[in-house]
Amino acid sequence: MLVDVLSSGPGEVMLLVATALVVAESALLIGVVMPGLGVPIAVGVLSAAGAVPWTASVPCICIAAVLGRLLAFLRGRSSDLTSTLARVRDVPMVRSCLEAIASRPRTVVVLSQWFAVVRTLVPRLVVSELSLRAFVLVAAPAAVAWASTALFIGRLLHDSSRLAAGIVRVDQALAVAIPVLVVLLAVVSWRRARTRRRSSLGRDGSETPPSPT
Repeated sequence: MLVDVLSSGPGEVMLLVATALVVAESALLIGVVMPGLGVPIAVGVLSAAGAVPWTASVPCICIAAVLGRLLAFLRGRSSDLTSTLARVRDVPMVRSCLEAIASRPRTVVVLSQWFAVVRTLVPRLVVSELSLRAFVLVAAPAAVAWASTALFIGRLLHDSSRLAAGIVRVDQALAVAIPVLVVLLAVVSWRRARTRRRSSLGRDGSETPPSPT
């Protein structure tokens, strides 16, 4: 468990490690398979136990959450993730995602903060819809709220709160279910799109060209 790992060294050092993990989870694409909510929750547990200072945990984790999203947005400016998805826009799921981002980018940024995987991907996908300033204005409060909530859940867990334990179990289940669901939907959408293209080509090929007069 993350609590055991983060409690294996000096509190200040482990807090720095946790801070780096929170930044990396959003800033790097590998973050889609990294622990997300679990890290600040573990810090909350350790702070309640006195293993790491609470007064340092709150600013460190909140700043890390904001910085991770900001770095992801800046990396999105130099990556071609959006253009890559645009090439497969015919896939219904991809088209729906891109349309949602184009129509309500601020709402998508705020909501994505609370879910694994999309927390890493969305900042890279809104670079063409939001300026840096507009992104920071919506992403920063959401990141601070997410980090603060996770830390508070960790403190509740230390006090054996059933509600906090249930929230953690749900997050762990979503961390596994969301990537699997995304892959399955992508495969189904791709197969449907390919079937439609084949049907269209078949109809075109079956048409008899007019004979010359």
